[in-house]
Amino acid sequence: NANSRVFYVEADVSFESLTIQDGNDSYGAGIYNNGGTLNVTNCTISSNNASSFGGGIKNTGTLNVINSTFSSNTAASIGGGILNYVFITKVV
Repeated sequence: NANSRVFYVEADVSFESLTIQDGNDSYGAGIYNNGGTLNVTNCTISSNNASSFGGGIKNTGTLNVINSTFSSNTAASIGGGILNYVFITKVV
């Protein structure tokens, strides 16, 4: 409903074949990965809006993105699609 973040992650999580959209928060509007291992496979991350940074994903853990689409995500400062603070092991 574009009133809050969609997912907040602090553990090892895998998302597959999901559409994550219309999140709205100051950071990590679609997904905020706070230290876990996040696997995103065959997903669409779209139309998420961060008033600061990390519109689609804010990552402070390990991030693996495979065969996924990022579109129309925005951030007022930096990282419209992905804001990465730590380690991305794979983007395919």
